[in-house]
Amino acid sequence: MIPSDRIALSSEQKQVLITSAAARLSGLPMEQFDAQLQELLLLLPDLRSRVLSLQPSILVELAGDTRAVARD
Repeated sequence: MIPSDRIALSSEQKQVLITSAAARLSGLPMEQFDAQLQELLLLLPDLRSRVLSLQPSILVELAGDTRAVARD
């Protein structure tokens, strides 16, 4: 087994892992979750640079109710 700190992933690969984990947590199909995530990123453009540092569960909460994010 290879330790996780020895695996080099690109930023794009990390983002795919985080968003796919978030989609699984949400229970939504990947396409639907991705659409909600894209809407969230339109509302909060600065979030795009922070996606790699967020827990998938936080992405699920934010992307799950983009209308509430827009109101607040």
